[in-house]
Amino acid sequence: AAEERRQEAEAELAQACAGDDVEALQAAIVRARAAGAPAETLRGAEEALEVVQELAQARADAEESLVVAVASNNPRLLQAAIELAEEAGVAGRAVEIARERLAGLA
Repeated sequence: AAEERRQEAEAELAQACAGDDVEALQAAIVRARAAGAPAETLRGAEEALEVVQELAQARADAEESLVVAVASNNPRLLQAAIELAEEAGVAGRAVEIARERLAGLA
């Protein structure tokens, strides 16, 4: 039973590592640690967590820049913010609104 729990926790951890949900990955790490996952597996997951957290912060920063750029009425700033937002994976609707604003400034 313990081995089965460990294997299930490691499978959940692998799935969470492949995603971009910080909270899900944190929870999966806790469960895997409690189930006795190997230290190497946990280290890898914690490194993945750092990357996911950095990406989430980059998305948040890019979205904030997009909001500022939309309010600025500066086409060059808006174009740069749109490109940054797309690279960071900002949700489509926010980028769509910015593109509409940019078209309106042209």
